[in-house]
Amino acid sequence: MYQLGCKVDETRVDGNLSAVEKDLQTFKEWGFQVVELPVHGLDVIVNGKIQQNKMQQVLDLLVDFSFQYSVHAPNPINLMDQADPEIHFQVLDSTLQFARKIKSNVVVYHAGRYIAEEWFPYSNQDQLNDDLILLMLQQEITYIRKLADKYPDVMICIENARPYTFYSPYCYAENIDSLLNLLETINRRNVKMTLDIGHLFMAANFFGYDPIEAINKAKPFIQHIHIHDNFGKSILFTEKQQTHLLPFGKGDMHLPVGFGSIPFSDFLPDCLSHYDQFIIMEIRSRYFQDIEESRKNLCAILQKNLKDKE
Repeated sequence: MYQLGCKVDETRVDGNLSAVEKDLQTFKEWGFQVVELPVHGLDVIVNGKIQQNKMQQVLDLLVDFSFQYSVHAPNPINLMDQADPEIHFQVLDSTLQFARKIKSNVVVYHAGRYIAEEWFPYSNQDQLNDDLILLMLQQEITYIRKLADKYPDVMICIENARPYTFYSPYCYAENIDSLLNLLETINRRNVKMTLDIGHLFMAANFFGYDPIEAINKAKPFIQHIHIHDNFGKSILFTEKQQTHLLPFGKGDMHLPVGFGSIPFSDFLPDCLSHYDQFIIMEIRSRYFQDIEESRKNLCAILQKNLKDKE
């Protein structure tokens, strides 16, 4: 049976462990069983290495809670990076160390990007060619295999990517088939997929593929689920201000469940058949006070799904 959880928002806590403790206490009161910790929101990793004093502070904090944990790796990690790939490898290695220390067996990694978001203004997709793309994919495969073999007790779950207007395709994982092909090539028991339903909805709208068909293809590889809401509208990477995007229903909004237009009742039955891992609500920090409503909305959808199966 799947277990429902929520992610601590890294921008909300911003390295402040007192804020982390406060949010964990709130999640406990709201009845969550699982919490996803963003290692980059805890200031545990600095320049690729775990800071032992901070690590111990986190461990001391978690003693007071009985959650199960998943871990979100820092978003900018890109194992395809050509400028300084070793620092990206080191940060993910340290993230996996962190997961092991807190007894988590799931780490979420954002799939490698041919062009990282921060480089969009300075890059030209015409610079990409088949040889370079193959080189970057092979680099990603080699690094992930190495880490999977080093941490056989931790599941590395590669997350499908959202699209960007004008810049896509910038990442193989915008397309579910490409992500599945990479997972098959990596061929490690502990390398699977994080299905981000919000990203899937946006990508399916952008590229024009069937999201339910994509879910059914991905089902054998799905080991972790992120859930949040949006209206399926892609944006330019420069469009960041949520107060400007919300009136137009644009972007990867990370809204509470039920606040957007994702047809969860259509997606979840296929998604959850035989699924027994974590479902993590990944809600933007500006909607923190709406997380309890999001939980209730999601639970109602999940309960209806269970009744429909009976």
